[in-house]
Amino acid sequence: MRGLFDWWRVRRCLCRPIVSAELSAGIAILGLVLAFVAGVATAILTGIVGVLALIYVIDRVSRRLAMRYGPPPDEDIRTDDFTAVPRALTPEYRFSAPSGPSRAQLYPYVDISHESPSIRKANDISREGRLALYQRWYGACPHGFLHLEKRVGSQWRPIAISIILPLSVEGLKAITCADRERAIRVIDLDRGGIRDRLDGRHPTLLIDTWIVDREYAGAGHGKSRASGGFANALVLGHIALFWTPRKRSAIKFVVETNNRRLIPMLRGLAFLPSGRSKIAAGWFTVDSKWLRAAAPAEFKQVSEALAALASVAIVDGSAPQPTDWSGPTR
Repeated sequence: MRGLFDWWRVRRCLCRPIVSAELSAGIAILGLVLAFVAGVATAILTGIVGVLALIYVIDRVSRRLAMRYGPPPDEDIRTDDFTAVPRALTPEYRFSAPSGPSRAQLYPYVDISHESPSIRKANDISREGRLALYQRWYGACPHGFLHLEKRVGSQWRPIAISIILPLSVEGLKAITCADRERAIRVIDLDRGGIRDRLDGRHPTLLIDTWIVDREYAGAGHGKSRASGGFANALVLGHIALFWTPRKRSAIKFVVETNNRRLIPMLRGLAFLPSGRSKIAAGWFTVDSKWLRAAAPAEFKQVSEALAALASVAIVDGSAPQPTDWSGPTR
């Protein structure tokens, strides 16, 4: 199955010039005009337009199937991916943060999240609903959004996203309440539950979203058996915006997931199961003091990575959508 999806992922990249909705429609209109004005055989033009339409339909259907049933682009998530991340970025990669809540700035988060099977399974909302959600979260905490861009040809392309939110005491209680009837979903958090910086009394970070774009996983993000790669460094670089051991003595990290590939990595970093969420996903939490005591070697490595990545420059503003970015039609 993986081989089939990987084969189509490569072939569809070759077909991109003829599968965009705009170009397909344009060719169809041009065909009708030529048939009427130049007397070109209508059957031939109809056949050409039909082939283009078929490719377009196959592309869209395959994307839906791949999103819901296709294998993940990275089946192997290890503890080492976060303890042995690169401490700096090479010139073809950069961290970027949206400069505002507009669609043009938040498109990497909306589109990449919308194509994620795990995200859609957890909360299957419309693309416009997802945009409204991220605009609300951005208003509460602009620093909660960070993404990784890679230079592909002459353009910068978003290939991984991270959403991390500092929670108030009330926000943490609301989403982790043991009574599922009284608990709220993470997507219902608003300004009352989200802070723009860590709570001084009970600092908590919700690691909400970390996704590598399915379309460009094959283009690479630096991951190898010896290094976790730049998409993994993105998460630690994002955490470093809010917390490093030098800035603050203790913090609590919270993750909501049912991802079977992710859970072994969380356990390797001393995260503990902490109940079920409103959407029946598992809560996993770790206090930095517990991490230091339970996994001292991992804590040391993560601390050193956080300190190094805290100095990596962040570009202000998302790159414009690449010319082959499918956007809302994906």
